[in-house]
Amino acid sequence: MVELVRVALNKTLGPILLLVGVGLILFVVYVAYNEYLSASNILISKTLQTSLVEILSLFSIIAVKAIFLSFIVWGGSLLLSNGIKLLHGEKEEKGEKR
Repeated sequence: MVELVRVALNKTLGPILLLVGVGLILFVVYVAYNEYLSASNILISKTLQTSLVEILSLFSIIAVKAIFLSFIVWGGSLLLSNGIKLLHGEKEEKGEKR
């Protein structure tokens, strides 16, 4: 009885986790591509100090966005991995019962 419930739960949770993981990764690709398209040019000003401040502020913004996107990809890959494991385990159980 418990085994049947576990198999049924794996059968429903596996594809859900798989789709959510792929969706998160595709979301990150979409956001990163939009950021790439909307990137602004760095204007070099006459003084070195002003140019350096502009470059460092732009770099800090990019670094923060990249860190957040990398955490989202990491979570998506964990969900994707667990979804594949659940689907793979379901197929192994079907093979053992035959």
